[in-house]
Amino acid sequence: MKKEERRQQIIDRAMEVFIKCGYKGATTAKLAEEIGVAEVTLFRYFSSKQELFLAGVEPIFVESLRASLSDIRDCNDEEKIRQLLYERLQFISENHALIQLILQEKEFLRQAGEKNFLDMMIASFKKFIKDLPLARDKEDLVLRLLMGSILSFLYMPEKKPAHVEEYVDQLTKLLVQFIQQH
Repeated sequence: MKKEERRQQIIDRAMEVFIKCGYKGATTAKLAEEIGVAEVTLFRYFSSKQELFLAGVEPIFVESLRASLSDIRDCNDEEKIRQLLYERLQFISENHALIQLILQEKEFLRQAGEKNFLDMMIASFKKFIKDLPLARDKEDLVLRLLMGSILSFLYMPEKKPAHVEEYVDQLTKLLVQFIQQH
């Protein structure tokens, strides 16, 4: 197995352990045992548990948001909002346990000097909203409405794609109507 493939395999298995045990509960010894490697092997690939955790989280969390925002360029404001909502809600459905883990460990990661993924998401959303003519002079309100709607799925997840689509359609109409009236 190539080194990069082995590294990715370790990351994938480690994320399962982090989700099951939490960041603090997933010691390097526990990670090595669950992954099926020697602890020293982990340190050949990653300098710390923190580096391993971020290697699993960052591509999933940050890159998926960047990719979805870059895919939403060539359409009207309403369709941009609809696409963003749908993509983010699908992302939450597919990565619910991982996102819960990040939120649970947010304070610890902040104290450790790591990136705040929520702040990164907010910054990306602000840029997205700034480019919406519909939202001009209402950026903060639109940000709160979008973020609140998206984050509500963390606490009330929806697994049925048809329900997600229906929710996205209704929410998009409500948001656009509200923005236009205010």
